[in-house]
Amino acid sequence: MNDRAADLEGRRIAGTEFTLTVHEASGSAVLDRLWPDGQPCGFISTPFQSVAFLKAFYDHLPDNCSPVLISVEDKASGRLAMVLPLIRRRTQALSYIEPADLGLADYTAPIIADWFRPANKEMAAIWGSLRHVLPQADILLLKKLPAWLEGGRPNPLVLLPNTVDMATATKTASLSGEEFPSHYRKSGIYKDGMKKLRRLKTMGAVEFRLTRTQDEALVLFEHLVEQRVTRFRSLNRPDPLCALPVREFYREFVGKGVAAGQLLFGGLYIDGECIATDLGILNGKTLHRIINSMNNDTWSRHSPGTIVFMLMLDEARKQGVRYCDIGVGEHAYKERLTGTEMPLYERHEVLTLRGWLALADARARRLVRLALVRFPQLRPQVEALRKRLWRWGVLSH
Repeated sequence: MNDRAADLEGRRIAGTEFTLTVHEASGSAVLDRLWPDGQPCGFISTPFQSVAFLKAFYDHLPDNCSPVLISVEDKASGRLAMVLPLIRRRTQALSYIEPADLGLADYTAPIIADWFRPANKEMAAIWGSLRHVLPQADILLLKKLPAWLEGGRPNPLVLLPNTVDMATATKTASLSGEEFPSHYRKSGIYKDGMKKLRRLKTMGAVEFRLTRTQDEALVLFEHLVEQRVTRFRSLNRPDPLCALPVREFYREFVGKGVAAGQLLFGGLYIDGECIATDLGILNGKTLHRIINSMNNDTWSRHSPGTIVFMLMLDEARKQGVRYCDIGVGEHAYKERLTGTEMPLYERHEVLTLRGWLALADARARRLVRLALVRFPQLRPQVEALRKRLWRWGVLSH
């Protein structure tokens, strides 16, 4: 076996009923080996652990990160049961084992086979074996774990003891059932958006354009990047798109995803000028909204971001989409839409003495989130402090 084949094969450890393998070769190559046809039929994942998302993500990792994928196979049959996509991230002081997202995903979860339904004790035994195959690091940090996966399946990682509520949640709004008072078209934000749209139409030729091809998507993506970088710079806030690996990840994911019909990506134009964009992942009957942008100059007072968001919901509804997952993050506009909230969970495991430093940071963040739930009036002061810590380089994603 040559070195490349050995890397793809990974390091194995056999448990009582399952065999675990850690893969530290190219993430894309490992995914191609696990699912040669590119479509993991019979497996359940969130859209942020789809093969398309992960391949684009692993292909554009920053220099201080390396891929770590752990596969779990049934020992008797050899069938693949679960894949946990991770990375190892190194800083000057510490090294972390984290989900493969770098803050870009709303959910982190394993990819599980439909037949794999572990009981709590069984999952705890698998996790005990998994700890032995992890690459050397100071701490394992798993965040944004949804309690449930597609079809109401429990997330196996949330079954583990000492997995705790993260004190944050996502919200999913229904796009059907217009007869109900809670429908998005009867919300204040939708009515405001349509009012501003009517006013905008008196000032020029307004269009909402949905991208259909890779070329169209890449052109609109350049508008998205320019608008976000300009806006966040004016707010004196960091934006992930300022980092080249993040831009290249999104560029690949957006271009290929639109062409494959896996994304909805639209732009709002007036007299041919793009003034706002909105991007979401299509996953069955749900649109997962992930990123948007808006003009920061002449047109910003007309709330183009709100307008394009509402037009995207209308377009998704036309295409038969029934739900919109608004995602994580504390933004006032999300409170204006009625929806079902799903709490997210996190798990921290110290692997070395130095890992206690990272654990203290993670616990402090959780305590702040819990405090803001009880005392939301403190949010402006906390946000101001967070901005300072970003500028000083104290906080990362």
